[in-house]
Amino acid sequence: MKPIVAPTDFSPNSLNSVNYAADLACMVGVHLNLLHVYAIPIPASDLPVAVSNAGDKETEVRNKIEQLKDKLVARSGGRLVVNVAVKCGNVLEEIISYCKRYKPYAVVMGAESTTSFERIFLDGKSLEALKLVEWPLIIVPPEAEFKNIRKIGFACDFKEVLETVRLKELSNIVEEFNAELHVLHISEEDPNQLNPGTVKESENLHRMLYTFRPQYHILKGPGIEKKLSDFAVIDNLDLLIVIPKRHHLLGKIYGHRH
Repeated sequence: MKPIVAPTDFSPNSLNSVNYAADLACMVGVHLNLLHVYAIPIPASDLPVAVSNAGDKETEVRNKIEQLKDKLVARSGGRLVVNVAVKCGNVLEEIISYCKRYKPYAVVMGAESTTSFERIFLDGKSLEALKLVEWPLIIVPPEAEFKNIRKIGFACDFKEVLETVRLKELSNIVEEFNAELHVLHISEEDPNQLNPGTVKESENLHRMLYTFRPQYHILKGPGIEKKLSDFAVIDNLDLLIVIPKRHHLLGKIYGHRH
């Protein structure tokens, strides 16, 4: 049984994403694995950090994560199995290492703001590390609550479809929730006069997704991130799936609170 992994730093938005992950885990029927990664402070002087200080820090965070576990189990009426882990080191490296071990159904995380989202995920080093993440990454906007996933939007640029679309993961989540699938393509071309390359790639995607009977939406105009974000609100999407080919697009999309 693949768990849902929810890294947390105990900040308000992080705790909100943990609640989202817990509700999702209950719905899917999998375990929830809470993970906290802390770093030993680097001393300003040449003196090493006292071992006792490191031990105190670990004890503190272990107490916090156990308390969080108890709240989530109680919140689920005892239906949810929650496992906890505390690691010391680089946050992203430890998350990746942990996921390689447990091969999760998904990783669910929150972000404090657009700025912190970009700082955590989108700097050059982190972007390289994220290429090693082989599992779906669900980013939960502040204050968002989990509800049954009935409408899924899949943003596709109709480029290198066969090489980049993760069909297995996409199929799993559409089937799991018996959801509608909406394929979203933003283009400055006339929808009735798409270039041959775009048409060919769209046909490749249609063959891949045929069994799900997706609805296709060609949205015309500049401003990809705004078009996607507006569509998500107007059409009441429960989940927007994006393939992170261009890392700055993720940050811009996340800038829209909804």
